[in-house]
Amino acid sequence: MDKPIYGRQLAAARALAGLSQADLAGQSSVSVPTLKRMEASDGPVVGMPNNVAAVRRALEAAGVIFVPENGDGPGVKLRKQKALDSHIKHLEGKVADLKGPASGEPSPTKGMAMLRRGRAKSDLAKAKNTRAKRSK
Repeated sequence: MDKPIYGRQLAAARALAGLSQADLAGQSSVSVPTLKRMEASDGPVVGMPNNVAAVRRALEAAGVIFVPENGDGPGVKLRKQKALDSHIKHLEGKVADLKGPASGEPSPTKGMAMLRRGRAKSDLAKAKNTRAKRSK
């Protein structure tokens, strides 16, 4: 089971992800007043467990990592790869409007696929390195 998240932690996570309350409410299928009540919670977030889980999933999909209470209080941080993800999406948007390439020219679609494969390989290498460090 996930550790509880706190109201201020939720508000900080939303701000860190660069989402408005309306954006986050829409992405997690909860109402804006419900989200406001969750963020105003003093201590662990108060709300229906399915709503809290939906908001958490939406924020985690946006790149937020919830840091549990560790003596210094709960916190949030942003995954490094979010910047790369947003850059890839930006490039995909730019190449989507291009006409098909002439024969023999590189395809923008293939180029974007290459970027995604490169990112996946990088993520796999990082995971292997992390496991190797932990096993030492």
